[in-house]
Amino acid sequence: GQWGRSILVSRFAWPIESFGDSNSVTGFSMQRAPEECWFELAVLKRTSTRLLGLQYLTDAEYWQAPAVKSPQPHLLESQRRELAIDIVESVSTLHRNNLVYGDISSKNFCARLGATPSVFIVDADSIGLPIEVESNLQMTPDWDVSRSFNATQRDCALTAVLVWRLLSQEARSYPAVEDSTVLDSAGATDLAPWIIDAYGTGDTHALLGIAHQ
Repeated sequence: GQWGRSILVSRFAWPIESFGDSNSVTGFSMQRAPEECWFELAVLKRTSTRLLGLQYLTDAEYWQAPAVKSPQPHLLESQRRELAIDIVESVSTLHRNNLVYGDISSKNFCARLGATPSVFIVDADSIGLPIEVESNLQMTPDWDVSRSFNATQRDCALTAVLVWRLLSQEARSYPAVEDSTVLDSAGATDLAPWIIDAYGTGDTHALLGIAHQ
């Protein structure tokens, strides 16, 4: 529908041009992320403009390092939850169109800040049909899910990990019943069963449950 088309157009940095030859593509150019996706980061005496990848919003410890002089970009509890919902809806839209992302991690998902935050997803050249992604599986350290999952199930489980880390701000944690209280600070305790289920089963309906609570 029109809503799904809007998500596909606005949430993903689709490849614009490929580089290489007929036998080998060496890279792609992609559209620049929207202005709301950039922020100023000061480390030691150097300030640079960075994409607001979710690694900056999922790791509270990073901002406590002595070398980091910038404050963590601020998100209200309700805004973290809205961003989590947008992540789920974006990945689910791919699945409804028989596509998978295949390389979900906090470095490939950026926050687009505003009154209602949304996600902007880079490295969209990894998106493809499930059979294509399964034949060229991307494995990211510290982003582990069941090896028995197919490509779509992996997407669901990794999205659950990403949402869990966004809400808990614990960059290396995984969804688990015994650790569900880490979501209390984000006002997202009610989402814990859905996130844990999606991580453990790779089930699309469990993933969608995160967005529909």
